[in-house]
Amino acid sequence: MILSSAIFVISFLVIVIVLFGYSFYLKMFLSSRMNVIFSDSIPQYPFVSIIIVYRNAAELVQRKIENCLALEYPENQLQFVFYSDGSSDNSLDVVNTHVSYNLISLYSKTHKGKISAMNQAVAGADGDILVFSDVDALLAPNSLEFLLKHFSDPVVGGVCGQRIIADNPTNNIEGAQNSYIRFDSTIKMRESLSGSITANDGKLYAIRKEMYQEIPSSVTDDLFVCMSVVEQNRRFLFEPKAIACIKVPSRNPNHEWIRRRRIVSTSWRGIFMKKHLLNPISYGQFAIGLFVNKVLRRLLFPFFVILFLSTYLLIALHSFIKLFFVIQIIVYVCAATFPLYNKSQWLPRFFMMFSEKAYYFLLGSAASFMGVIDFLCGKKFEKWEPIKSD
Repeated sequence: MILSSAIFVISFLVIVIVLFGYSFYLKMFLSSRMNVIFSDSIPQYPFVSIIIVYRNAAELVQRKIENCLALEYPENQLQFVFYSDGSSDNSLDVVNTHVSYNLISLYSKTHKGKISAMNQAVAGADGDILVFSDVDALLAPNSLEFLLKHFSDPVVGGVCGQRIIADNPTNNIEGAQNSYIRFDSTIKMRESLSGSITANDGKLYAIRKEMYQEIPSSVTDDLFVCMSVVEQNRRFLFEPKAIACIKVPSRNPNHEWIRRRRIVSTSWRGIFMKKHLLNPISYGQFAIGLFVNKVLRRLLFPFFVILFLSTYLLIALHSFIKLFFVIQIIVYVCAATFPLYNKSQWLPRFFMMFSEKAYYFLLGSAASFMGVIDFLCGKKFEKWEPIKSD
């Protein structure tokens, strides 16, 4: 009974820390530092290279080029580097029709993977600041100004922008994905106020070129770049006004499962390569945040299982334990049955929203844990086919 109680308490505390405790800790004890740059504009315009890696994106690349050319930034201080990673459609031809003095088209004849393409694109870029953006992310016209103003502070080595889902609901987990983005953005904002973020966003981020370290294969590029900047004793910030509009990240539950497993496995590989960043004596708050957000959060699924089983073993102790056990059953039943009635019009809206979020959260938690297992088993994701269309 004592062992069951201890397991119950530990699993409960881990879940609370990840979902609520860390964010509350940042808000109450760290956000008051307000260590952010409040410049309203860029004091001087650095030379910027915007790097876009794409593969078989004929239906997206034309719109991306138009979006880039519409950015509000001095044209003579801006360079666009489009890199085709072994595209087999006509997307490279589309880019080549726009080649100019400030738009470079690079390519690989074979599919080598996003990481290899990024490293090659950086080698061909001339900017003092490197801005990375996905081909399916449409940037707000003033996004560069908000993103780059922070580089007036020499302590800042990198800044990431804010993703926003811009399309209308098209699948049964879009609302939950929006909620997750808001939760993640809140964490980013509070971390940025106190030091550095622990979750960079690959849709839009910028770093000083001299701080770029060649990215090894089979890691998550955005997190690895963020860790590389912090490793060099610079800050990596979050700028919510630098907007990147995207379609819903996961098109359906199966896409979410595959995508989440790959992201977690590759991010853990990157963390393993830079595991010294988990030392709070050397890296303080960043180490704590990295452990909570990128380690504990990915291990939530087994803790949910352990909490459920330990609650069952303690059910005879107190009526509160019984109530807590019933609440867990209700949550899991709502999540498990959501795919059966997600298109129903007769169920209450609040019930549908709750069930959707519970389903998405548990699906993501299970996929994340499988990603951890993939990493532990040595599985690598060097190349994959991006899903950018509905």
